[in-house]
Amino acid sequence: MVETSPILLAVFAMVMYGLWSVFAKLATQSLPPEITLVLSYGSAGLLVLGYVVVFGDPPDITVSGVKYALLSGVVVSIGTLAYYKGLRTGNTALVTTITALFFVVTSLIGILFLGESVGFSDAIGFVLATAAVIFIAI
Repeated sequence: MVETSPILLAVFAMVMYGLWSVFAKLATQSLPPEITLVLSYGSAGLLVLGYVVVFGDPPDITVSGVKYALLSGVVVSIGTLAYYKGLRTGNTALVTTITALFFVVTSLIGILFLGESVGFSDAIGFVLATAAVIFIAI
């Protein structure tokens, strides 16, 4: 498989997440958030399963990996349900902007518990990005 730049993948993911938010907002206007989540994750699961069947290498499955994958699914489902409920009645820009601060939680956990390092310019970037999100949200 062709190696792709992490930055290019991140930009692509950013666009896809932006579209996801818009489609989720539209869906929650006529469907309950719980049904929206079931349909959204159901279609995602089928798409990724198809991708693995067509393009994937044989998986190397470990107990630890399965445990964290299942836990990841639990927490993202709970978070997404809260997000969809917020979208149903709230302003898309406000709900999405506040939710986008998840990167702060991820970064802090990575630094404090996963041994990841952060440089001075990275720290300044996190602070400025957080401030920007706060200013947009208020």
